[in-house]
Amino acid sequence: MNEQILKDYETLLEHWNTVFRLTREEKDRSEWTAREDGWKDLTPSEKLIEAAASLKDCKNVLDYGSGCGWAGIAMAKYGCQNITCADPALNAKEMAEFYARRFGVAENVHPVHITDSWLSEVPEGSYDGFFCSNVLDVIPPEMAEEILQNASRIVRNNSPVIISLNYYMPDEFVKERGLDCRNGNMIYIDGILRLVNRSDEEWRELLSRYFTVEKLDYFAWPGETSETRRLFYLRKKDTTVTLEKVTAEDYDAVFELWNSTAETRRALNTVDDSREGIERYLKRNPDTCFKALDENGRIMGVILSGNDGRRGIIHHLCVHPDHRREGVAGMLVKRAEEALQEEGISKIFCLVFVDNDAANEFWEKQRYTVRTNINYRNKSLNEKVPQGD
Repeated sequence: MNEQILKDYETLLEHWNTVFRLTREEKDRSEWTAREDGWKDLTPSEKLIEAAASLKDCKNVLDYGSGCGWAGIAMAKYGCQNITCADPALNAKEMAEFYARRFGVAENVHPVHITDSWLSEVPEGSYDGFFCSNVLDVIPPEMAEEILQNASRIVRNNSPVIISLNYYMPDEFVKERGLDCRNGNMIYIDGILRLVNRSDEEWRELLSRYFTVEKLDYFAWPGETSETRRLFYLRKKDTTVTLEKVTAEDYDAVFELWNSTAETRRALNTVDDSREGIERYLKRNPDTCFKALDENGRIMGVILSGNDGRRGIIHHLCVHPDHRREGVAGMLVKRAEEALQEEGISKIFCLVFVDNDAANEFWEKQRYTVRTNINYRNKSLNEKVPQGD
């Protein structure tokens, strides 16, 4: 996470932690919370209540960026039995707990305070419903995409996913009002990132990378005269990924995969990555190299990892361009890490080209840190293997 993204995120956390701070007056205000339908006053729109209610038949729902917990409470009121309300603002947890108790759904609504890495640690397929309101377009774009990628991993096939977003501001609107717009579409108010300004088409394209877009509806908050806020009804794509060990018989398919992307292709050499070289590697590391297969048995991605008895190393990780951003790479890394741990390895490293921005961003998200206090030195013992730059 670069310095600017981290700064924006920390500023946002401070802002939202203040917003979700319960005052004594709010705790003592009982008139509307005592009404049977008082919980509806927490919700900014009837359409949002309907969206939350549509998840009532799910058995295990994640409300990500839950704030005061209004969506989780609505789900519980309509019959959902188990809702995790997760938010990185500490005061949001206290507020959600307070309202869940006040409205009698504390047994079904479970608020948790999370870190920015929490979602990446949730096991695959943990939920059969996902709800996220007013979050993805008020955080740095890189973090929003990471949330979407993890959401597609932790929800089961064909599960409903609901994303609500703020309205889109046309460029002329932004200019007329003199708004602080940076990097083309990031709007700041008082130094706080308040909107990542994307059109319906831009959001549809982004969401479609991970989900099937079933419907786009519009809604308004109280006091707004027109319905311009967006409500996306999505569904997890029915994809089946199977992880199996790589064998020597996979060489032709794996070699073809490596050559499907320029970044992997430039990491190959004619000796180590020849059929004989890979067979030798697999013989030494038969249980730590994995391939990801789709429902038809085609290879979507592959990872080669091994160890010297002391340290683990990832040599090649590659996912076919048609299956990027589907969580395949993360699944392969996790499986390789587990296999190396089973062999008693306690630390692992990988080598990444400095100019491969996408790869460096990926490994950063996998929590692989950059070492700056050592020099990586190598020596070629075979004239056919390049010494390197």
